[in-house]
Amino acid sequence: MVYETLELGQQNQLKLLNFRQFVVNGKELCGALITCLINRYLGDNATTDAVSSRLREVCPALYSSEDAVCSKANEMLQTAKSIQNKFEKEKLLRDALQLYKQIPLQLNLRVVCEQFSAVRFFDGIVDLCLTAASKRDPQYLALHYYNNNEPPEDLQGQQAYINRMDCYQCITDALKFLLSTCQSHPQAPSIPKSPGPPPAPDPHRLSNADAEQYAEQVFQMALGSVDEMFHVALYDWLITERLTEKLLEVQSSYLESYLKRSATLQPDNIQMWDLLWKYYEKNRNYSSAARILAKLADRHGTDISLQQRLEYISRAIMCAKSSSMRTSSATDGEFLHEMEEKMEVARIQLQIYDTLSRLNLTHPDEVLSRLNSELMDITTLYGEFADPFGLSECKLAIIHCAGHYDPTLVESLWQDIVEKELATSVSVPPQSRMATLSKKLVHLGKLYRSTERYFPVSFLVKHLERRSCELNFDPKWVFRTMQDIGITLPKLQEIYDRLFKSKDPCWHAARKPLHLLNVICHLLECFADSPNVVPTYERRQFTTLCLDSVAAYLVELQSTSVTDTTVRSLMGQFKAVQAKLERMQ
Repeated sequence: MVYETLELGQQNQLKLLNFRQFVVNGKELCGALITCLINRYLGDNATTDAVSSRLREVCPALYSSEDAVCSKANEMLQTAKSIQNKFEKEKLLRDALQLYKQIPLQLNLRVVCEQFSAVRFFDGIVDLCLTAASKRDPQYLALHYYNNNEPPEDLQGQQAYINRMDCYQCITDALKFLLSTCQSHPQAPSIPKSPGPPPAPDPHRLSNADAEQYAEQVFQMALGSVDEMFHVALYDWLITERLTEKLLEVQSSYLESYLKRSATLQPDNIQMWDLLWKYYEKNRNYSSAARILAKLADRHGTDISLQQRLEYISRAIMCAKSSSMRTSSATDGEFLHEMEEKMEVARIQLQIYDTLSRLNLTHPDEVLSRLNSELMDITTLYGEFADPFGLSECKLAIIHCAGHYDPTLVESLWQDIVEKELATSVSVPPQSRMATLSKKLVHLGKLYRSTERYFPVSFLVKHLERRSCELNFDPKWVFRTMQDIGITLPKLQEIYDRLFKSKDPCWHAARKPLHLLNVICHLLECFADSPNVVPTYERRQFTTLCLDSVAAYLVELQSTSVTDTTVRSLMGQFKAVQAKLERMQ
């Protein structure tokens, strides 16, 4: 009967041996027969004490004391599977664990761990595997090998490292099984193989809730270990399984050194650097987190996009601010200022990138790849990108960022912005062209209106009115656009009044000498109809100013050809506005 439980190859081998050959060369077969004999006892739920004792007496060379301990532990484990009482089962499993821990070098660790998993004795897996790792590398050669960056010539340390990792893998395999069970659909329906009612659910199946509970139990027990090499194996496994959030929740003295070492040894591994700054940020070491983020932003190469670089700088600024709130050192303050300046320039670089990506370039990939590969200084961005490609908005942003003031350059940039916007909308109706240009001007105007050097309102009003005059746009759209930007009505009235009094011949050249007065009339009518657009404290003074201006405009109109119907109509409009203004006093 024992012979029948041997593997087929062993059975054939035994048939070919005579007694002498069996005694001299059959040690391996003897061991296999002993194993089958013990398994036979265990299969019959019989105690192995008697047969173990007899084997120890008859053939101690083939059946050692360690074999006897292993057989007894196996017996306890098999018995525990059939016991229903929870406390008795727990006691038997722990007794078996203690026996296994006495003989870790002789164990087939993976098989024992599978047996423990079958009876849900997961903390026993952790305990046994950590003990086995310690016994298989008592001098901790693996740690020395690891700390010396795993030199290939240290064969002894390498073997100790492999031995430990084999033990640790049994724990991570158990965790993987539990986590996959947590995420599986409970009792997912399947296509029936035969007609009839569905089969009853498997009572031995591990539920999702139980698996989650066991997983947390194993994880916490594992983290309680003082075996640094096990922590390394566990952290490696968490990263491989993409459980980085779980990794960052770990509260362990080993984690920082692990992340620093991994990032240093793998300088091109962005994930490790990301984990390191996130670890520092989570543990409120904001200064260290900010500096790692700054290095990532400055990293050369296309493995980090320009958008990601901006996100790194933004995060670095947040960390630097948090650090300065905790410790007000001069170094942190300087670093924060440097990051804020870098962010301003990086935003311009992104603006250039976005603008160029919309253009029909000859070699777009080459240009965009260069912008993506590193953060550039303001001079490079202007000289090698914004100026050669004629990016007026970007050039304006650059000189504003650099604090460079050249009134002629500023005015030419704004003019170019207006002309390009009009050029792109040639084929659309006037109303749409006005709306498109107005939207662009409002967007840019709100960015620069606080610094008049870079938002020349008077120049813009004159240029826009000239183009409006040429294109027959609505006479109200320019000043309404300026109001949307945030320019006050009194300021606009002052600009238009000065523009009118300058007597620029361009209006006569365009054959619309009354264009400005027509616009001014609409502007004053806007105030007369909605006086709330001017604050109460300056409304009376502004009303008086408007009345004086209207009187001057009427005198000007009267001095022209009063028989002209256009002049008479405009005079009538001014008189109507004058009447409204007088009623406001």
